[in-house]
Amino acid sequence: MVTETAFRQCVHGFRTNALTSEEKSCIGQATTKLLRHTARIKQRISDIQDKEQERIKQSVKDAVA
Repeated sequence: MVTETAFRQCVHGFRTNALTSEEKSCIGQATTKLLRHTARIKQRISDIQDKEQERIKQSVKDAVA
């Protein structure tokens, strides 16, 4: 998916077998951006799960008390 997205954003011509330096740079930047975005999403999901786990622990404590 990352490769396909970067390719669609960056490669617009098929005159040669090799990528141009601009295409290579664009693909590198697009890939980096997508990977950073994915890392942020994973971190956010982890934060939400941690908060939910704490809420469940507190609910159990309240129920026992």
